Amino acid sequence: MKGFGIRARILAVVMIPATIIASVLGIYFSHTRLADLEHSLKERGKALAGQVASAAEYGVFASNREFLDRLTAAELNTPDVVAVTIRDADGQVLSRVQRPVAEPASEEAFFTATIRGSQIEIDDFGPEGPFGDPAGEAPVLGSVELVLSTADIRKREREIITTGVAMTLAVMVLGILLALRLSRNLAQPIVDLTRTVEALGRGNLQARARVRSAGELGTLERGINAMATRLEKAQNELEAQVEQATSELRETLEAVEIKNVELDLARKRAQRVSREKSEFLANMSHEIRTPMNGLLGFVDLLLRTPLSEEQRDYATTIRKSATNLLMIVNDILDLSKIESGKLTIEKAPFDLREALEDAMDLMAPVAHQKGLELVLLIYSDVPLHLQGDVNRFRQVLLNLIGNGIKFTTEGSVVVRVMLDDAECPEGEVAIRISITDTGIGLTREQQEKLFVAFSQADPTLSRQLGGTGLGLFISKNLVERMGGRIGIESEPGEGSTFWFTLTCQTQETAPTAEPRPARFSGRRVFIQEPHELARLALHHLLASCGLETKEFETMEALGKALVAEDAGADLILLGLPPGELDEERLGTLLERLRTTGLPVLVLINSVEHERLNRVMALGADACLSKPPRRESLINAVQRLLKLVEPHQQRFVERRKHPRPQMPNLSGARVLVADDNQINRKLISLQIRSLGVRVDSAPDGTEALALARTRHYDLILMDIHMPGMNGEEVTRAIRQGNGPNRDTPVIALTANVFAGDTEKFQQSGINECLVKPVSEYHLWEVIKRWTQALPEEGGGTNPATSETKHAAVIEDMRDLLKKELPAHRRIMEQAWREADWPRLQQEAHKLNGSAAYCRLDALRKAAAALETAAREGRRDALELAYEHCLEIMDLLAAESPKDVG
Repeated sequence: MKGFGIRARILAVVMIPATIIASVLGIYFSHTRLADLEHSLKERGKALAGQVASAAEYGVFASNREFLDRLTAAELNTPDVVAVTIRDADGQVLSRVQRPVAEPASEEAFFTATIRGSQIEIDDFGPEGPFGDPAGEAPVLGSVELVLSTADIRKREREIITTGVAMTLAVMVLGILLALRLSRNLAQPIVDLTRTVEALGRGNLQARARVRSAGELGTLERGINAMATRLEKAQNELEAQVEQATSELRETLEAVEIKNVELDLARKRAQRVSREKSEFLANMSHEIRTPMNGLLGFVDLLLRTPLSEEQRDYATTIRKSATNLLMIVNDILDLSKIESGKLTIEKAPFDLREALEDAMDLMAPVAHQKGLELVLLIYSDVPLHLQGDVNRFRQVLLNLIGNGIKFTTEGSVVVRVMLDDAECPEGEVAIRISITDTGIGLTREQQEKLFVAFSQADPTLSRQLGGTGLGLFISKNLVERMGGRIGIESEPGEGSTFWFTLTCQTQETAPTAEPRPARFSGRRVFIQEPHELARLALHHLLASCGLETKEFETMEALGKALVAEDAGADLILLGLPPGELDEERLGTLLERLRTTGLPVLVLINSVEHERLNRVMALGADACLSKPPRRESLINAVQRLLKLVEPHQQRFVERRKHPRPQMPNLSGARVLVADDNQINRKLISLQIRSLGVRVDSAPDGTEALALARTRHYDLILMDIHMPGMNGEEVTRAIRQGNGPNRDTPVIALTANVFAGDTEKFQQSGINECLVKPVSEYHLWEVIKRWTQALPEEGGGTNPATSETKHAAVIEDMRDLLKKELPAHRRIMEQAWREADWPRLQQEAHKLNGSAAYCRLDALRKAAAALETAAREGRRDALELAYEHCLEIMDLLAAESPKDVG
C-alpha cells in the first residue's frame, strides 16, 4: 500500500475487514441453513419411510396387496413423495406407486426402511414362539423404498444463498459508505495539507492550508501555515541576500578577471624573468669563470716559481679562496639547472673504489687540518665496477663528507659503503653509502630544515663555518635523479649519519684486477692503529690481497707481540692518531721498532710532502697519508716486502694518475680567439711553453679572417665574443673552403648548461673546455687532438717559468697602459652625465685589470672610486674620482714599475 494515498488507505482499512467479516458471516449462516435443510430432508425421508414400513407390516405379513396398494397410494398425497415401493423379504415388489410428473425431477432423494415382524409372545409356542426369539432381532419381512423430490429443497437453498449474498453486499455497501464518510472527514484535511506542502515545495510560499479540523490535524494545519509564513519571510530575506551577494560576486568576478589578466601578465613576466635568469646565470658564469680562469692559471704559474714560505702561503690561500668561490658558482649554477629542469644525469662505466678514494683525497687535507680521523670502509661484498654518473656521485659524496667535517671539531668522519637491502633486477645492485661523524648532532627541528635550498640547520654556526645552504639541497636532487634516496639519522651531541642509496647497473665485462704476487700468501702484517674503524679498514685492504694481519690498539700490545718468539711478522704498519706527530717521540719509537729488523710503514694525517719526508727521515721505511689509497698501500707493501724493485721516490704519491707531461709541439701553430685579453695572454703563455706558435684574435671577425688565410693545427675558440660568437665562427670555418675546414676546434666557455655540448657539436666544435681551464687539462686536450709525443723528462723548468711569468706580467701592464685613455674617456663621460652605475662599472673593470697587473696604487684608487660610486656620496665620489684620474695620469706618464 505504499503507492496509495491516504484516502485509498482509509477505504482499504475500513473495507477489507468489513468485507471479510460480511463474507465470513454470510458464508457461515448460508452454510448452516443449507445443512439444516439437508438434514431435515434426510430426517423427513427416514421418518416417512419408517411410517410406511410400520404401516405395511401387516400387509406384507399377510401378503395383502390391496391393503398395500391403498397404503402406497395414500403416501402420494404427501408433498414431495415421488414414488413408493414395497418389497417382500425376497425382494419381490408387492406394491409400487409413482406420481405422474410432466418432467422427471433433476434431483431425487432415495430412502429405504426395513419391514420387521412384531415381537409378540405366545405361550402356546413357548418362549421362542413361531416368530423367533423375542430377545433377539425381529425377523425381516420386507423393505420400503421411498423417493422424495428435492426441488423444493433446492429452491429454498437458492433463496438462502441469495439472501446471504444480498446481506453481504448490503454490509459491504454500508462499509463503503462509512469508509467514504470517514475518508472525507479524515483524509480530506490531510490531502489539503499535502497539496499545500507540495505547493510550498514547488516554491509557492504564499500557499496556505485551510484550518477546519480539530485536534492534531488542526494543530498540524496551523503549524504548516506558520512554517509557510516563516519560509516566505526567510525566502524574501534570502532573495535580498542573494541579490546582494550576486552584486558582490559580480564585482568579485570583475576583480578576478582583472586579477587573471594581471596573473597572466605576471606569468609572462615570470617566464621572461626565468629566461632572463638563465641568461643572467650564463652571463654570470662567463663573467666569473673567465677571470677565474686567469686567476687560477696565474696562481698555478706563480706556485711553480721560487717563492718564500710566506709568499707561497699567500699564493696557496689565494688559490684556495678562488677554488671555494668556484665551488659556490658551481652550486648556484646547479641550483639553476635543477629549477629549470636542465640537470642531466649521464651513464658511463666507473670504478666505485676509485671514485670514493678520489673524494677522500680531496677532503683529507681539510680533515687533517682539523685533527679528524677520516676513514673509508668498503665492505667486501660490494661490487666495484658499476655504471652511472661518477661526477654527480662524487659531488654528492664531497658535499656530505665536507658537511660532516665542517660540523665536527674532534673525533672522526667514517664513510661506509655496503649493499642495501632493496631487491634489484638482475644486472643491477643497490648500494648504501653512509657518512658518520662525531660532531654536534642535530635536533628534529634542525633536521627538518635540511635538504632545503638556502636553509641551514644552525645559521649562527653556519655563518662561522661558511656555506651557502645549497650543498644538501643539490645532493638530494642529484640522488633522487639518479634513482636513489637520501636521509639523516642524528641526535644532539651524538653526531650525525648522512646516508644515501643508489641502484646502479653492474658492468657486463668488469676489468680484471691486477694480479698480485703469489708471495703475498703467508706474509703477515702487524697493524697498530688506535682508531677501531681505521684499523678495520686497513685489515680489509690488506686481507683483500691475501695478506695475513694482526691488529693492535696500543703500542704496548704491539711491543709484547713483537718480543714473542712466535710473532712471525713480516711488516709493521703504524697508524698515528690525528694531531700526534711529536718528532722526538716518533723518532724514539721508530728507533725501537728498527731493532726488530722489520720494515715499518707509517700512516699520518697529512698530505704535505715535507712532513712525509720528515717522518721517513726519522726512520720510517715508507710513509703514506691517511686514509691511504688501496693502490698506494699495496704498492708500498710490495716494495717493503721486496716483492718489486725499490722505487726511486722516498714516499708514494696520493694521486693515482700522474700529471700529464708536456707534449712536444715544436713547429705547430695554434689560433687563440678570446675577447678577454688576460685569458688570451694566459693561454698563449701556457701553450707557448709547448713550443708552438700562437696567433690571437680579440673577436670572432678577426678570428675568422685569420682562419681563412692561414692553416692552424688547433683552434681554441671562446664562445662569447663580440660580433660573431664562437659557434658562428666555427660554422663559417666548416662551411667555407679555407685551410682550416678540418682543423680541430676546442671551445672555451663558462657556460655549463645541459644541451650546450650537443649544440656546440652541431656547430662543428670538436670538444668543449669549461673555464677555468687548468694547464694540465689544456695539455691533455692538445695531446689528444694533435697526437703529440711527450718530451723526454717533460716538465717545466722553474727558472724558465719564473722568467715567463714576469714577462707575462710586464706584457699585461703594457697592455693596460695602452687601454688607459679609453678607460679615462668612459669615466669622464659618466662623470659629466652623473651616470654613477656606469662609473662604478668602469671602475670595477679597472680595479680587476690593475689587480691582475699588480698595480696596487691603481687598484686601490679604482676600488675606492667603485665604492664611492655605489654609495653615491658626492663628496667622497669627487675625491675618489680625482685621485683615480691622477693615478691613471701618473701611470700613463711613468713606467708601470714606478707606479706599482
